[in-house]
Amino acid sequence: MIAVDRTPPRALGPLATAVYGVLEKHTSFPWPVLKAQCRRNGIDPQHLSPAMLGALIQDLALAVGRFNSMSAGLSVRRDLVALLRTETERLP
Repeated sequence: MIAVDRTPPRALGPLATAVYGVLEKHTSFPWPVLKAQCRRNGIDPQHLSPAMLGALIQDLALAVGRFNSMSAGLSVRRDLVALLRTETERLP
């Protein structure tokens, strides 16, 4: 049996924590989904920036849609786009 590390590291950055929270609402495996999609894109899942999140939104939504439901994937996309807007409004 293959063990799946379902818990995120304790040292998640603030944006990574927020993304994890969005995924946690829509999938039973938020950390594996985030980690896998970040690795596919060459991104450190623990330390996300708004630019990195922008590059990940579509992949995260598709992954959740594929493994859960299309409506869950659409909800993830909607929530992550809203999070990205909030984050970019804070930038100088």
